Amino acid sequence: QVTYAPGEGITGTAFQNRQAVFIPSARSDPEFLNRMKVVNDNLDLGFFCCPIFSNQEVVGVFSIFTHKQELDPKELLEFLQILGSMISQAFAIQSLIEEETRPFVVENIRLRQELSRKYQFGNLIGRSELMQELFEKIRIIAESRSSVLLTGESGTGKELFASAIHYNSPRKDMPFIKINCAAIPENLLESELFGHKKGSFTGANADKKGKFE
Repeated sequence: QVTYAPGEGITGTAFQNRQAVFIPSARSDPEFLNRMKVVNDNLDLGFFCCPIFSNQEVVGVFSIFTHKQELDPKELLEFLQILGSMISQAFAIQSLIEEETRPFVVENIRLRQELSRKYQFGNLIGRSELMQELFEKIRIIAESRSSVLLTGESGTGKELFASAIHYNSPRKDMPFIKINCAAIPENLLESELFGHKKGSFTGANADKKGKFE
């Protein structure tokens, strides 16, 4: 890993002065520190540095080496500055997206934590010996990667136990997808589970991700 302090070498100067710098010959410029050991006695390259901005603040430096060519150094500098500007714009857009989505990420984490607390084993009610044995089985199952089949009559708490297994497992931060297969028409079951591509059948107006994905 190579680092530069503000004002140190060509890279640090571009960062501190907030301006692009281009040197046609890195080997002959005393400010070029060559910490990446790219330039040597047999290879002399040009070197370009351009600050990367985010909300008027310099957050980094974009730099590349260039081979000697017939291009006008001024034209080359302008072209490389355009590249640097595009990177700055992409960085700004990404920062804006992260800023706008941060409240949703925080809310998602909070809701997951609430679900984990809701489905803690202590919240499952049952004092009989049979229920205590079942709770112990769930604790063991939750730590494994085994597939689990819960059976029982309607209203006996199968979905509650399924949630308890998930939210007490190492996968608790991953999606927990609930599907009522009985409510899905037979001709749509494949699409719901495995998804489909746009135009694969009548009414498929867009790509659709399946539940498994």
